[in-house]
Amino acid sequence: MALARAPRCRVPADAGERHVYHRFVVAIDRPLEPIVAHLDRRGVAARRPVFRPIHRALGLTGYPTAEWLWSQCLSLPCYPLLTDGEADTVTAALAEALL
Repeated sequence: MALARAPRCRVPADAGERHVYHRFVVAIDRPLEPIVAHLDRRGVAARRPVFRPIHRALGLTGYPTAEWLWSQCLSLPCYPLLTDGEADTVTAALAEALL
């Protein structure tokens, strides 16, 4: 998998041929805003997996792991009609953004 070689990017462990991702989420070891902006400029729609952590919506505090995950995770395009060429575009754009 090309993304597994991208610097500062952690991808899900290989789930084999039987897995069907509903979302493809990677963890990025740097601020997400510039990454998302770069991907947008390249025509790649990538977003955080959730708008905000649920504890924030409920007005709660004290969930550092949820906060860390929210600050590090990015959901990449993943859908049945995504072509190999489009997947290559996503991979290349993310690799550029991480340089």
